[in-house]
Amino acid sequence: DTIRAALVMGDMRGSSRLAETSGREVYIDTLNQFFDAVAAPFNRNGGQIMSFIGDGFIAVYPCERHRSQSEIACQAALAAAHKASARVMDLNLRRKEQGLSDIKFGIGLHVGNVMFGNVGLTDRLTFSVFGSAVNEVQRLQTLTKKYPHSVLASKDFAGYCGANKWLTLGNEELAGIKQKLTVLSPDLSGALALDEDGAPEPIHGRRSDAEQVMLLHRDAARMAAGDPSKLQ
Repeated sequence: DTIRAALVMGDMRGSSRLAETSGREVYIDTLNQFFDAVAAPFNRNGGQIMSFIGDGFIAVYPCERHRSQSEIACQAALAAAHKASARVMDLNLRRKEQGLSDIKFGIGLHVGNVMFGNVGLTDRLTFSVFGSAVNEVQRLQTLTKKYPHSVLASKDFAGYCGANKWLTLGNEELAGIKQKLTVLSPDLSGALALDEDGAPEPIHGRRSDAEQVMLLHRDAARMAAGDPSKLQ
């Protein structure tokens, strides 16, 4: 199946070096702190974390093809990015008091059509999303290593976010992508003031049809794996 969705790709910076210079316990604890601070905001207000990939994650905000619903999805993802930034600031203050180094991260934000489904072995299926839009958001996230901004977005994504302030950084040629992508960075200066209620509510206060279809496929994979306890 194919749905339209706002897409989020997040990654912890410096994890390879941390893994080499610290013990297993320190590395795993730091990684869990990162996921709790950065990934958690994207798993509410219509967002669903699809998978954790090493030191990163991908999340989606399913929506219909109407502009108003795309706006809700993108604005919810942007609000979560603000929340993630605020949570990392708070986390790093506490880590500094403990004599620990800062946790740094990169986030890519995009919107587009994605395919989703259960893939893998017959006795071990994984629910995930695929398509050019997924490749594009992954490349966007990687560009946070080039630019001095922890959150980057495509022009398409920014166009659904209303009066929010954006800084245009340039047009980038992305590996495997035919057209150049205009890259922007949101103004995160208000991140500290954003509270848990800062994100828009899900469409009509309920799951959209696209989200319900996606979750049915996800739950089918969990049932096939013999783990119905994780169904939501």
